[in-house]
Amino acid sequence: MATQETKTVEHNDPARILIRLSAVLTVIMAVAAGVLIWRSQNDAPKPVGESDSSVTTTDGDMPAYSFKVNPPGTKPSTGMADVVANFELTERSGRKVTNKDLLGKPWAVCFVFTNCAGPCPRVTGQMKLLQDRFVGKPVRLVTITVDPKRDTAERLANYADNFGADEQQWLFLTGDQNVIYPLIGNSFGLTVHEETGPMRKKGWEITHSTRVVHVDAAGQIRGKYDAGNDAEMAELARELQKEIEDLPEDTSIKPTAGETESPIEAPIPTAVPDQTSNSEGT
Repeated sequence: MATQETKTVEHNDPARILIRLSAVLTVIMAVAAGVLIWRSQNDAPKPVGESDSSVTTTDGDMPAYSFKVNPPGTKPSTGMADVVANFELTERSGRKVTNKDLLGKPWAVCFVFTNCAGPCPRVTGQMKLLQDRFVGKPVRLVTITVDPKRDTAERLANYADNFGADEQQWLFLTGDQNVIYPLIGNSFGLTVHEETGPMRKKGWEITHSTRVVHVDAAGQIRGKYDAGNDAEMAELARELQKEIEDLPEDTSIKPTAGETESPIEAPIPTAVPDQTSNSEGT
């Protein structure tokens, strides 16, 4: 009987209880410290051309398509250029277009290729919605191909026509891959590379970001928005609207160098064509 009472007293000893609680608190603090260290490492700024997460999509029998994305609707992170670098590319009409031609009004730029079997039609469809919203407004839209070896000016013209792109407001640019890729990676801070070997599949030859980048009238990058997210694209439209409200009244869309003043006679379709199922020339 005395032995049992002794064990009960030891079990309820306050000193022993404090020791156990201290051990538990030590474990909890160690776990919390580990979580904080992990988060700090994952939240650290990425080098130019890299990004903060990856997305994988599939389309029927096509292989998984992984592409990098940057934080939604945020200012460029540390290491990325604030101002778009100088460039000269060829528009679908054949004329040369430089970054200086785009100064004076805000613009949104995306990156696609016409043979894309993945998200490119979705990205271009979102740009078409922006065009519909800003008809006649001082907002430029720019699409730059990530497959310039195949996307000639003529091919881009056909692609643009499929989406009812206005020649005066929406530019489609091609050029030298050695110019375009550094521009995307170093200036816009987005991921792009050409697949080789077994990773190169028809319609999936280029891995690239699906972000739409907002560049202001001074040529500075203001934000990046996920074309696969309607809420983010709506936010981009609001930001563009805010900016043009502060512009002088004489900044309506005018032809760039080499364009004519004649209006586009063909009507702009009211709906974006569904090209997701067609991997050739879309």
